[in-house]
Amino acid sequence: MITFAMSGGIGALSEALLTDIIPGVQRFDIENASHILFLAHIYLQFLGEVISPYAILMYSIVYSQIVKGKRKKALAYVLSLPMVFMIFFTDFHPDIDISASRC
Repeated sequence: MITFAMSGGIGALSEALLTDIIPGVQRFDIENASHILFLAHIYLQFLGEVISPYAILMYSIVYSQIVKGKRKKALAYVLSLPMVFMIFFTDFHPDIDISASRC
C-alpha cells in the first residue's frame, strides 16, 4: 500500500510541476531549468501511471491471502514485467503518451 501511495504522490508531483512550478520558473526566464523540470514531469508521470496498477494488484494479492509462498513471489516478478515492457511502448516526447502504438 505504501508503494501505491508513493506512486500516487509521484503522479501528483508530476502534475504540480506542469501546472504550478514550470510556469513560475518560466516567469523568471530560466529556460534550462524549465526544460529539466518538464523532463522530470514526463518521467515522474510515467512512473506514477505504471507503478500504481502494479502496487494495487500486489496489495490485493498479498492481503487476500489466497496466494501463498513461492507463488506469491513468482507473481511479484511476473506481474512486474509489463512495467518494464511499457518503457519500450511509451512515447515520452513531446509529452508522455502511454497509449501510443508503435506497431
